[in-house]
Amino acid sequence: MKELGLEGMRRLTHPPPREALHPFLEEQLLARRVDRFDTSPEEIDLPRLLALFTPVLHTRALERSDEDAAWLCAALLDEGDYIAFTDSGRYAGLLPGAAVARGVLLAVVRPEA
Repeated sequence: MKELGLEGMRRLTHPPPREALHPFLEEQLLARRVDRFDTSPEEIDLPRLLALFTPVLHTRALERSDEDAAWLCAALLDEGDYIAFTDSGRYAGLLPGAAVARGVLLAVVRPEA
């Protein structure tokens, strides 16, 4: 067993196995092998951040204080799945694009309850 790096496996198991191998032996072996890869994360600078996330990074946002007509037009023309909202330049939340269209339709049609 020492050739496989299993020394000390008994202290990792609870309760200790008696005559049979522990049912989670494979997971324990994997955890030991992966443990050496568990290092502290590296810092990411701005060029690396942009290189990693530019293809999926959304930088557009709608400001809550904008005029209603301009805000509504920008919200309806946004083709993203979600629309980000800011309040005085600070992130305020996300809204699914479909919810914007549904809200406009409900305001125009005003279905009777």
